[in-house]
Amino acid sequence: MHKLKAKVNKTIEKLVTWIRADGGDIELLDINPETKEVVIKVSGGCVDCDFFDQTFHHGVRDTILKNHPEVSAVNFKVHRDEAKRELADE
Repeated sequence: MHKLKAKVNKTIEKLVTWIRADGGDIELLDINPETKEVVIKVSGGCVDCDFFDQTFHHGVRDTILKNHPEVSAVNFKVHRDEAKRELADE
């Protein structure tokens, strides 16, 4: 499993440059050892971006699945900054 995490992380490192250029960020959180499901944390400007589906479902997810056929699925966990959430609630 460690080898798969390293390979997926390497793919994410290639993608994160253009995501950070738009104020967002991604990070590998976990890979389920039984199902080979990848969970990626999404934060920053990507959270509320109008292009979220296109960028993550057709960009990040498809790239990971194409480069790592052993991965069964890619899911995204959206992380909203607490300070932004508090301001939005006011």
